[in-house]
Amino acid sequence: MHAGGRAVLVDVSTANDINKTPPTTEDLIVVDDGRRAAIRCQGPTSEGIGVQTVELHRPGVLTIERHAEKPMRWWHMDQPTRLGNSFKWPDDVRLQVEIGEVSKVAEKGFVDSPVHFGGMKYADPCPHEYQTVEVTPVNGVVKLAIYRP
Repeated sequence: MHAGGRAVLVDVSTANDINKTPPTTEDLIVVDDGRRAAIRCQGPTSEGIGVQTVELHRPGVLTIERHAEKPMRWWHMDQPTRLGNSFKWPDDVRLQVEIGEVSKVAEKGFVDSPVHFGGMKYADPCPHEYQTVEVTPVNGVVKLAIYRP
C-alpha cells in the first residue's frame, strides 16, 4: 500500500518470490460505489490466512482486516515515528494498528536484494534496508488503518 508517495505497507509473504508460484486466494469479491471500494478474499490458507478485507474509504482512509493464525509482517519506506500502535510519517500519513499487538519492530528487517529471473542474486554494493513491523493477531484478527491527510 502506498500513501504520501511512499510504500507504507508491503506484506512480507512467499508471494514476494518471483521464482515461485504464489499461493492462491479463494472467493475474491471486488466492489466499488465511488465512495467506498472493497476487496474481500479467503486465504491463502497455506499461509494461515482466513478472510481478508481491504476497504478504501474515499478520500484518505484505507483499512485492512485479516483473520489469521500467524502474525502479519510488513516493511515500509522511511523511518516513521512510532507512537504506541501507530506509525506516523513527517507528512502526517499514519498507519494505525487497530486490532492486534505490535510484537516486533526491526530497524533493518528487510533487505531489498535484486534477483535475476531464475533466482541468481545480483551483487548490490548498497542494498536498500527497510524497517519491518510484526503484529500478532488478537482473537485471530489483525486490523490496520492507513490515514492520509
